[in-house]
Amino acid sequence: MPTKIEWCDESINPIRTSTGGWHCVKSTPGCANCYAEDINNRFGDGKPYLKREVEYVLSETALKKPYKWKKPKKIFIQSMSDLFLFGTPADFIFKIIDMINYCPQHIFIILTKYPDNALKFLNDFDIKLPNNVWFGITTENQKTFMARLMYLRRIQAQVKFLSIEPMLSSIELIGNWSQWGCNGKTFNPKTGKHEHYHDEFCRKPFDWIIVGGENCRNARKMHPDWVRYIRDECNRFDVPFFFKGWGEHFPVTSILHDKKGNFDSQGKGLEYFENNELTGLNNDSSSFIVTTPYKNYGIKEDRSPWWFARVGKKVSGDLLDDKQWQQFPVTNGKARADVFVMKWNKIEVKQ
Repeated sequence: MPTKIEWCDESINPIRTSTGGWHCVKSTPGCANCYAEDINNRFGDGKPYLKREVEYVLSETALKKPYKWKKPKKIFIQSMSDLFLFGTPADFIFKIIDMINYCPQHIFIILTKYPDNALKFLNDFDIKLPNNVWFGITTENQKTFMARLMYLRRIQAQVKFLSIEPMLSSIELIGNWSQWGCNGKTFNPKTGKHEHYHDEFCRKPFDWIIVGGENCRNARKMHPDWVRYIRDECNRFDVPFFFKGWGEHFPVTSILHDKKGNFDSQGKGLEYFENNELTGLNNDSSSFIVTTPYKNYGIKEDRSPWWFARVGKKVSGDLLDDKQWQQFPVTNGKARADVFVMKWNKIEVKQ
């Protein structure tokens, strides 16, 4: 189906329900305002994304689309659900992987919140993901990140990535990435110098990171410093970074003072709504709001509240510190165990 997802060219949904819709299960806080469930309510069978018995069907029409596209595309598989959701028929996944193998001109993007199921499936059937697959996990906070990372580390894929959307809290990316892979230069005890001395197979835990805010009626806000930290870590370790945008709420300013000019990181002296959000900035308090006063999540930049304007996705845009970040991984087409060459396209400046 045509897609508005910024980091892919097309999306296909070969797996549907027998009642004409799609199905997934809302299992973590990031799923609360699921866009796919909303689309299913309008254009599918209208059934909620809750745990229930479901009969699946495979759409041959959707499965044949990539064969017809001769121009290389980045194709998101199962954007309306999750390919590795419990109960997905194994033979459906086999057919999708066969299709991927027969369409080497395309890049197929698989994103899941069930990497444990994916790892078990691949191991049980002794399957290796094709070289033109980018495999990622979705997360929204530190808890889901840590729970899913351990499985992503054990899955072999040409590109492994992290999608933080919606970003609901700060996420610490394991601190020093060198404990998970290559950090470029480390201390070599043989030479006494800081230099790269890993072998050619060393890998970072992620080859790409996507970050985005929430865009819906009940959208939650995303603190700018959460995003900056991820961007800076990506720059530090040469990992492509893609910022989708702020979503419904746009950060206005970080300068907040009480009437005496004092600032308190816990919100002292600032007005509260009943929903425990700070408000102010102008007379129309319903238009400008700021997230709940931040506690220390372990990242020092995370402590300052910001004012937010609810302006919608189109107006809030995708600029971070006056720049647009739309970086993609580019691989040399070799398998996971081969020498891995990472480059990226940078589109940073957009005034």
